[in-house]
Amino acid sequence: MKYDTLTYSLKVWLTSVATAPFLSIAILTIYDKTNFSILPESFLSGLWMYILFTGAGLVFSVATWIVFWLVVKVATTYVPEFSLRQWTIFIAGILLTAVTFFIAFSPFRDSLFLILMLCHCVCIGWGTWFYKLKPLTYN
Repeated sequence: MKYDTLTYSLKVWLTSVATAPFLSIAILTIYDKTNFSILPESFLSGLWMYILFTGAGLVFSVATWIVFWLVVKVATTYVPEFSLRQWTIFIAGILLTAVTFFIAFSPFRDSLFLILMLCHCVCIGWGTWFYKLKPLTYN
């Protein structure tokens, strides 16, 4: 059976690109003990951080998405058992994400790097289980 691997991998990838920056900013805000008395400035700062993190996520992860898509295609072709296939896709997605961070941001390994990487890994991992691989339908 052939699956719609392109749509599946796009959903997982774009969900990670869109949600991981928000999650990262929320964690940074809580742990940095942001002064909420200056909420308008904090909101604008957070919005700019979100735009920056999302843009960087899009740019630096396009190649990773293509490799992830190929991994999903190979897994759906050669791993017939559902559970093993999902675990393969899950682990591959997290490893590809971590490797991308280590390659693209190697000079910047600090707590921000770790938070961003972990948030992206969590979102990729979550997306692999949340979205369902659907069989291709031909009209």
